[in-house]
Amino acid sequence: MCLALYLFTDARIEEVGYDEARPAFWVRRILESDQPVKKWVSDKADIYYMGSSTGCGCGWAPLYESDEKSEIADKARDRERLCQLLESGDFTGSHLIACWEGDQGRELERQETLHIADIRDPHFVFEECVDYLIEGDP
Repeated sequence: MCLALYLFTDARIEEVGYDEARPAFWVRRILESDQPVKKWVSDKADIYYMGSSTGCGCGWAPLYESDEKSEIADKARDRERLCQLLESGDFTGSHLIACWEGDQGRELERQETLHIADIRDPHFVFEECVDYLIEGDP
């Protein structure tokens, strides 16, 4: 089962398609017809799926001892690209929410504050159905 990571924001983001020949971080705007996740955060203008180099959101998993060198490098690049995107505009007050595919729209468990720098930690875990409220870095 794959992890899905969504960004709820009022900031407009340029979509970046997934390229199988050169897998990397990608972004897809969620359309009205694909919005069971809309009930999570209804006061933001747009919702984006944040894809990783794995083609899904599984690249957002933390580092594991069993990860190969290439996986470690891919995860680091994906996290850095996500951080760069979040640092490129005013995303304070935006939300990041992860879930397992098929659990879109499930009730959220809690809300936590998230600093962009936290995402760079390769051991940071996006917990399922937690509403991460993005704040500026300390």
